[in-house]
Amino acid sequence: MAANMENLPENLLLDIFVMVPASDLICNCRLVCSQWRDLVDLPVLWKRKFQKQDDDSSPKSLAFYIFSRLKKNLIKNPDGQDGLDSWEIQTPAEGHWETKELSIEDSKEVHKRINYYPMHYGERDEDAPVQLYKCFAARNGPCSKSQLITLKDEGYWDELMDEGRPMIVVQACFSSEYNSCYKLTVKLLSADSEVLKEHQYEEATGSLSIWFLVSHTFYNYPQGVRYILFEHKGQEEVYHSDILNKFFPDEGPSEDRKPPWGGMRVLQSSITLHPPRMARGRRLLQLRRLLQLRLQRFVAVVV
Repeated sequence: MAANMENLPENLLLDIFVMVPASDLICNCRLVCSQWRDLVDLPVLWKRKFQKQDDDSSPKSLAFYIFSRLKKNLIKNPDGQDGLDSWEIQTPAEGHWETKELSIEDSKEVHKRINYYPMHYGERDEDAPVQLYKCFAARNGPCSKSQLITLKDEGYWDELMDEGRPMIVVQACFSSEYNSCYKLTVKLLSADSEVLKEHQYEEATGSLSIWFLVSHTFYNYPQGVRYILFEHKGQEEVYHSDILNKFFPDEGPSEDRKPPWGGMRVLQSSITLHPPRMARGRRLLQLRRLLQLRLQRFVAVVV
């Protein structure tokens, strides 16, 4: 009986793919069928190729391909769509987190912030549907929430992190209004939880209701990064009901009233790993090679 590639078990296909150049895997093999696409996207395939390190691809080139393919948000439940799931919550005193849906006006502003390179900035169709975002809101005093990301569990094994040294990009969108404050802390941790590199951002606003996009990129950090600790801290100023009744008498008296502004809100949290920095000449050569392969594939399909 003649051998047929379609009938080969997946473990044998993986053995074959390990011997195929990385560029051909991405630009050719991945386009054959859904089964091959899923196999090419498996981290175990790229781990085996990285450890093989033969003449078809250098470790730096493989790292470029791997981090391009594996790029994803490592933060689980970044907007509160699943309540407070996946977050470690710390709320001293009476502070706590709530999830809420943003208004149409806030959703429009958030959309502008997170899409800061639109095709036609300022020419939005007013009749177009608006995506309503959800967010986390700090309530009744200080509170914090965090996630500890195990890189190996996300497909980034130790050797890849140490030799590939990807850029680690952190982002979040927040609004801190009327004497509320926001703080973001991100730590790159070793296997024994030693802090190898840290970034902090803190913002305390006075009276402006503005959405901010905060972003930071880690690069040239030490080897040995195995975990990433991502932490949000927020605080909403607590106002007594007599003060609210004085300044907002039309709202009516109440013992548990909240001020008519948003407090500290945060959404669109993300951590993504990107291909490591390369010299400009090497990066252009890498992109040129990819474009040539894609052009060849396109011509072959058209012909």
